[in-house]
Amino acid sequence: MYKIGYRENNISAYADIVPEDQDEKMFGLSIVYERNDEIKEWIKYYWSSKKSPQYIYNGDFSLFHNEIKSVRVLEENNKIVLEDTIDFTGKNIAVISNSVNLGDNIAWLHVFNRFQQVHNCKVYYQTWESRWQKFLNRITDDVKSVDHFDGFLFDYQVYYEQDLGYNLHRSQNLYQRMQHFLNIEEYDPLPVKIKEIPEILETISKPYICFSEFASVPNKNWLYENGWQQVIDYFVNKGYTMVNISHEVSSLKNCLNLTGSDKDLMHRLGTIQDSEFCIFLDTGLSWVANLIQKHCFIIKTVVSDEFSFQDNQTTIAMSSDDYCRGCHDNVDYFWQETGTKCFTRKNYECSRLITTEMVINIIETKLIEGI
Repeated sequence: MYKIGYRENNISAYADIVPEDQDEKMFGLSIVYERNDEIKEWIKYYWSSKKSPQYIYNGDFSLFHNEIKSVRVLEENNKIVLEDTIDFTGKNIAVISNSVNLGDNIAWLHVFNRFQQVHNCKVYYQTWESRWQKFLNRITDDVKSVDHFDGFLFDYQVYYEQDLGYNLHRSQNLYQRMQHFLNIEEYDPLPVKIKEIPEILETISKPYICFSEFASVPNKNWLYENGWQQVIDYFVNKGYTMVNISHEVSSLKNCLNLTGSDKDLMHRLGTIQDSEFCIFLDTGLSWVANLIQKHCFIIKTVVSDEFSFQDNQTTIAMSSDDYCRGCHDNVDYFWQETGTKCFTRKNYECSRLITTEMVINIIETKLIEGI
C-alpha cells in the first residue's frame, strides 16, 4: 500500500511493508511543478521492503504557492498508482509553528481562520508554548490548537519556520508573514469568534485602565525615567483605577496589582474586558486586548508603526523621520543585535525621548475624540 504524505514541508511517497508472499518493488515519487512558466518534473526511485516501510521525500517545494501541479507515486514503467493535485477543499491542514511569542500565535489564528474560509478546509495549529495552546482553545472554537500531531492523521502537515526567509520575515508584520506562507496575501485576516469570557473574582472600581510595563524583549521597553509611575499617578488623579496586569512582578505604586504568574491569560482577558482602554508596549498583551476590540495605546520604540495590528490602537512613538527608530524590523540590521541592545548606539533615543507628557497628551486627545 502506498501513501502520499506532507509533513514538515517534505512531500513523501510511502511504501508499506511488503507481505512475505509478494516481491519487493521499485517505486517512485514524482512531483510535477511549474517554475518560470515551464512545467518540470522531479522524480526519484527507491525499493519497497519486507522489513520496514520505506520513504522517498523532497523538501524543496511550497504546498501553498501553486507551483505543484501533481504529486504521484509510480511503479514499474512509471505507472501511476496514486496521485494528488494539492487541493485543500474539505481537507484537514496541520500547521506547526516554532514561535513562542503570544502575539505571533494570536495574529496567525486570524490568518488560519481566513484560510479555512477561502479553501473550505479545517486548520489545526500547534504552538511550542502549551499555555498559549490552552488559552487559544478556551477563547475560540474557530481554529483548533493541538499539542501534538500524529503522522498521516492530517491530509497536509506543514512546518512554519520563521527563521527561513529571514529578511522577508522581519520586513513583514505578524499577519503578513503567515499570509505570505499560506499564499493568501490578497485576503485580510478573519478575526475568530470569541467564546464567553469568565468574569474575574476581583472587584475593580470603575472606570479603570489596564496596563503593563513589560515586553517580550528588553529593547521594547519604555525607558523614560519614572514615566510609568507618572502616567499612573496622573490618571489616578483623574479618577481612574490603574490596574497592572503584567505577568512579571512590578514595583509600581498607586495601582491595583494583578500581576504575577498565578493569573493566567484568561484572567487577564477578563480584566481587560471591562476596562476603558489599555496602555501597553508592543507585546502579547496588546494582541490579547485586540481579540475583543479593546482600544490599546501602544508605546512603540524599536518597532515601526506598521509592525503590529492597526485596528483599535493608537501608536505613541517618536517620529521615524526625525529620530532613530525601527531597528527591530529593519532588515539591514542583524537580528541578534536589534533584539537585545541599541543597534545604532544612540542610547535608545526611540524610547527615552518619549516623555510622560507625550503619552498623556495623546491619550487625552483620543479621549476627547471619543477614541
